Amino acid sequence: MDEPLTKPSEVVLARSAKRRQYKVYGKFARRSQEGFVGGSMEDNQMKQIRNLGIYGALCLALSAPLFAADATAQPNFVTGGVGDEELASLNAVKPQYNVRLLLTQKDGAYVAGVPVTVVDRKGTTILESESKGPYFFVQLPDGNYRISATYEGKTLARTVSVKGNAARNVHFAW
Repeated sequence: MDEPLTKPSEVVLARSAKRRQYKVYGKFARRSQEGFVGGSMEDNQMKQIRNLGIYGALCLALSAPLFAADATAQPNFVTGGVGDEELASLNAVKPQYNVRLLLTQKDGAYVAGVPVTVVDRKGTTILESESKGPYFFVQLPDGNYRISATYEGKTLARTVSVKGNAARNVHFAW
């Protein structure tokens, strides 16, 4: 019958006829009628290495969804265009975005602070943001989207079909 030892021990060793044996239960070792029981140090080290591999693989498998590409993740976008420097910066990155919105009044005056929403064909909102200037560039995956923008209480919407990196220029004018 096993009985616990009363003092902590990191490794408790006992001699057997063939090799040293030990068994560790947490920080306490257990004693059986035959003495200390367990495998050899080498066997237990191999078990620990195997268990580390198993636990490592399990942790990796459970965390894999965290690192997988998230199809529902917000797409990359940039907005602005107020001032010459900001406009030059936007023009420099313009080729990286396949949907380019221009937000103006009917007389051509630029507008900013416009809420922009992009919804996919399933009705899922994939982007909701506010423009910081008259330009709003977004990189969308292939598909059909409904883009809406609201200025002074009036909402305008456009349907955009995206295929590859072909640029889609969309002008909203209120």
